[in-house]
Amino acid sequence: MKPERLQGLMVKTEGTYGTDSTPVAADDGVQLAGGFYDQLSPSRAFLNRRDNVFTGTLAPAAPATPVGRLVEIRYGLQLRGAGAAYSSSVLPEADASLRACGLARTDDFTPSSELVDYARADTGHSSVTCYAQAANKLWKIVGCRGTLDLRVPPGQTGELLFRMFGFMTA
Repeated sequence: MKPERLQGLMVKTEGTYGTDSTPVAADDGVQLAGGFYDQLSPSRAFLNRRDNVFTGTLAPAAPATPVGRLVEIRYGLQLRGAGAAYSSSVLPEADASLRACGLARTDDFTPSSELVDYARADTGHSSVTCYAQAANKLWKIVGCRGTLDLRVPPGQTGELLFRMFGFMTA
C-alpha cells in the first residue's frame, strides 16, 4: 500500500502493552514537523504464503489469509520545551514518543529549577498508542515502539525523527 501523508497525530503512553490508551487531541496531540518522515505504511506481519507446504503435485499450496496488521509510522517533532514550568502535568510534547524509543524519564520539579531528563532504559520500555488522521481516515495503532534520530541542521531548530512500529486495531 502506498504511504500517505499524515494530517494529524496523537500519541499517548499505554498502561498495558498493546492496549488502546485512547489519546485525546487536547492533551496528546503533537505538532508535526514537515518533511519526509511523516509517513504511514500499513503492511501484514504474516503473509502466510505457505511456500514450505508439500502438496504432492507440481502446483504450490494456495496462500492463506494474511494476518497481523503491522504499521510503520514515521514522524518528526521540533526540539522545544513545554512553554511553561515543568510539572507532573506539564511535560515536553515528545515525552510519550521518547519513552517508546527506550528512554527513561527522570523528573525534578523543584521551583525555579524544573528539569525533565531522558536517558537510555535497560528495562521497562514503554509503548504508545498513536491515532493518525490520514486520507480522511482514523488509523488506530497500538503497541508502538520504535527508534529515534536527531537532526540539527546548522542555524535551524532541531528535529526528533521517530520511526515507530505497531499493530493496527480493527
